Amino acid sequence: MFKIQRANMQRIALAICGRKGLNLTAEQRHEIQQDVTGTASMSNMSISQLEDLIAHLRRLQQLKTPEAAITSGGDPKEWRFVFRLAKERQI
Repeated sequence: MFKIQRANMQRIALAICGRKGLNLTAEQRHEIQQDVTGTASMSNMSISQLEDLIAHLRRLQQLKTPEAAITSGGDPKEWRFVFRLAKERQI
């Protein structure tokens, strides 16, 4: 069961890093893996480390496409009326 889950998570991470995703080279992907989990190889990662890696890659993917973040409710201007911030403190 865990082997299947680990393999699926590895495929998800590779798909996010692929051409249609972040378009990262293998070296760039290994650097990110090393920075996030401390392990350069996905085969040596635990399931929780793979989850952390996927969450980080998805955040990078959202930063790459800011229009996706805005349409998913990530627009900070939408909450101005709730917080009633002074004009100079609003984004």
